Amino acid sequence: MKEQDKTGNLPPIVKENLHLLRNGTIDATKLTGGDTEVGADLLSKLRLLYFASQKKKDTNTTTEKSPEQTAKDTFAMVELNIVHTVYNQMQMQLVKCICDLTEFAKCLPQFISLNLNDQVVLLKYGSYEAMFVLLGTLIMDEGMLLPLIEVHMSYNFFHEMGMYNLMKEKFEFAEKIRALDLNDEEMALFIAVIILCSDRPGLSNSKKVEQIQEEMLNALKYQLSKSHPNKPRLFAHLLMKLTTVRQLVADHVTMIENMKHLRQRFPPLLNEIFSNLH
Repeated sequence: MKEQDKTGNLPPIVKENLHLLRNGTIDATKLTGGDTEVGADLLSKLRLLYFASQKKKDTNTTTEKSPEQTAKDTFAMVELNIVHTVYNQMQMQLVKCICDLTEFAKCLPQFISLNLNDQVVLLKYGSYEAMFVLLGTLIMDEGMLLPLIEVHMSYNFFHEMGMYNLMKEKFEFAEKIRALDLNDEEMALFIAVIILCSDRPGLSNSKKVEQIQEEMLNALKYQLSKSHPNKPRLFAHLLMKLTTVRQLVADHVTMIENMKHLRQRFPPLLNEIFSNLH
């Protein structure tokens, strides 16, 4: 009987790499940059996540298999689900980040004094820009940390799984943000400035939003002058990053719109944010 294709609507390069993994052509330990110990740890955690999800499914079967065949089939099935597992975990991380950003915004001076529509508009258009900036806090050792599952995934892992092109520009931007060496207070103020952009479409009181953002900008400029006295142009560099991250999000939205198989797997919250985000 022909083996059923379980790769679904994944991109062709992802399917190809998964089949190579199953056939043993790619060394799974190299998915995290060649570090056998780290690679084994990553795959172990991903497999545990996969097995946990499988426990909820009906496992009743009368088919007899040898232990060797059972082990081989199980490993192949796990490898075929690694990309889906990673992708789902990344979506969960994004949803959590958006929820955290919402709570953060509520703590900003005067934010909750804005009408509800304007609060929603600011969060809708500012969330992805803020997340791409915050990605800089998760970049380390030529890879990205996923705090929810305590796993570090190297850039090489994304490349081997056919996901690197989707994330390449975001990683490069995050590396530049990380290089600015912002402390927690400066990062918080910069995120506040991003959220409080008065030119978002659909705002009913852009003047008030502009006034609140001006206060955040002044606070950010003051904080930078205290923490980085030897970097007088740092404030200007951050302002330029506002334009860069906006274009980055626009490009990301276009890319996702052209990859409908990914959009179909979005959680409802991400779908709502992506709607009419152009």
